[in-house]
Amino acid sequence: MLSLPPAPSRWAGELERIVADEVVNRVVAVGECRPHPRNYNGHDEGQIGDLRASLRRFGQVRSVVVQALSPGLSPNGGGGYLVVAGNGVHEAARLEGLESLRADVIPADWDEARVLAYLAADNELARRARPDEAQLAVLVALERLAGMGLEPRLAG
Repeated sequence: MLSLPPAPSRWAGELERIVADEVVNRVVAVGECRPHPRNYNGHDEGQIGDLRASLRRFGQVRSVVVQALSPGLSPNGGGGYLVVAGNGVHEAARLEGLESLRADVIPADWDEARVLAYLAADNELARRARPDEAQLAVLVALERLAGMGLEPRLAG
């Protein structure tokens, strides 16, 4: 097995530090995250229920996006995170009693305009998708067959 030498001491802690314009992926505590107060997308009980069911069935497959808060800017004064994308998943995880989520963490020094632009882009770009209803019907039918323990036969 390949073994790497230890990092020089001058790099100690650098991999864990969030620096300007660097987005890092890490595990964050659900309780340290709060919804972005300017997120304009709401999630009704039905959608949250579907997200909870998805988390139970598949686990968390993709990361939420959060912004690291500088100490003193969070309600408890100790930092934490604002959920910028994935507010519904965060709420579903909280209700499911999950303790942590994988998150892409944007730096605390991103200004509000940049964060809000990303928030809006994430919400609106998804809205522009055009679903293929016929393909969706096939996927739903296959899922129903799989759920009944039957193996679907594909033409071909």
